[in-house]
Amino acid sequence: MNTQLAPQRNYVIDLLRVLAIIGVVVIHVTSRTLENGGYDILRLNLSLILNQIFRFAVPLFFLISGFTLEYRYSKGVSAKLFYKKRIAKLLVPYIIWSGVYYLFMFNNTVSSLFSLNFVYQLLLGTAAIQMYFIPSIAVLYILFPHIHKYIHILFSKKIFVM
Repeated sequence: MNTQLAPQRNYVIDLLRVLAIIGVVVIHVTSRTLENGGYDILRLNLSLILNQIFRFAVPLFFLISGFTLEYRYSKGVSAKLFYKKRIAKLLVPYIIWSGVYYLFMFNNTVSSLFSLNFVYQLLLGTAAIQMYFIPSIAVLYILFPHIHKYIHILFSKKIFVM
């Protein structure tokens, strides 16, 4: 039986996620509108304004991710377990969907999935351009257990006094 109490649901975080989701949808819709309208910003000024207003969405997802990770693992984290979970939840779907996108959107062959070019594009986040942020999150996930381990040193009074 698990004696640890599960953290209570934080509805403010849920609300921020909803706002970020709406923001991402608005960005995608307005980007497509601007593209289809030939980027005529005089005629499509509302699309441009909305597109720029909602640019907070992706950085907000990064902030929420970092906050919830630290909150969830405030008592400590096993790096091995942490990485195992993240590979299953992040990297496997990223590789699969990037492969699908790479094949169908760029008209590549199945054999091209085993090329260095595909691996290079996966690492850069350009195999599926709409998933550009996944490599950035992967780097932050790689660093998280190490940052978490030494965070108390960073925020100690001694560092801020010096």
